[in-house]
Amino acid sequence: MNQLAVQAKSELTVQQQSDKIIIQLERANLALYEATTIKEKKGIADFAKSMELFTKRQGLSQVAKDHSHSLFIQAMTGIGQTLAAMDMHKGGRPVKETTNTVLVSVSKATLAEIGIDAKTSAMAQQLAALPSEQLAKVEDGTLAMAAALREVRNAQPKEVITPPTGEYSVILADPPWRYDFAATDSRQIENQYPSMENADICAIGKTMPFAKNSVLYLWATAPKLLEALAVIEAWGFKYVTNCVWDKEIIGMGYWFRGQHELLLVATKGTFSPPAEAARVSSVIRSRRSAHSAKPAAVYELIEAAYPEQPKLEMFCRMARTGWIAWGNQVKEA
Repeated sequence: MNQLAVQAKSELTVQQQSDKIIIQLERANLALYEATTIKEKKGIADFAKSMELFTKRQGLSQVAKDHSHSLFIQAMTGIGQTLAAMDMHKGGRPVKETTNTVLVSVSKATLAEIGIDAKTSAMAQQLAALPSEQLAKVEDGTLAMAAALREVRNAQPKEVITPPTGEYSVILADPPWRYDFAATDSRQIENQYPSMENADICAIGKTMPFAKNSVLYLWATAPKLLEALAVIEAWGFKYVTNCVWDKEIIGMGYWFRGQHELLLVATKGTFSPPAEAARVSSVIRSRRSAHSAKPAAVYELIEAAYPEQPKLEMFCRMARTGWIAWGNQVKEA
């Protein structure tokens, strides 16, 4: 068989494979319209994703790739629409709600009971929350999901929080760093609290009542180290050192599975380090608890080092006695 004949046979095989997959995807698409449970929609999403990966790996037609990607996005959006009406964190007790005099049951099953993981839940709900214009672009492959989420965030008016009164020489800050969506990220930040662009975090420092001579303790994750240093500079401080919080529980990550966070220390003007008796180890070992919660040991070491200095906690979520709490999610202790 000459070379042209071999090539023609190969192309025909590729086309036949593509056509076969397209037929399977069209059947799955019909099944999606009839699917009523998350389990059914998740099965279709898994099938579509496997077909998307297969078509890419085998070099099949672009039509087959587009069909599989579109079906995956549709199925995930369907999951997200169902999840959006459910409370995923209250156990398995159903509640009764009335809508236009019709009594309906709203399931409160956990993710494990439903049969999906946090990664799937996060992605599905983010897709379902996208405006139709961005969702259509994600579905047809002309816009990445991370870019679509950025477009939506940038279009939203930025919330302005009034700066605290007074003047503070000891500042502890835990900025809501923004991470782009990643398929392997099972702990989506936006599901926990609203995150911020780094430029906005930098700008906040211009309105804060930092004392002329002050110290800043700034939390930073390893991937956000450079951005954290930029925040320090933008706020008018100079980096001096850092300590490490060993969470004692391994997490997610690409190069390393993260088990630590950094607490950067920076000063403004003239500010003395702690007295020798108040200097502690540069490694703080404290088991991680709730999402974004920081160890009590950090507050205690700062309080011991500067007992008389006025203290401000920025981006605070739980107020602490002796500190001024500033943020849009502050809860009383």
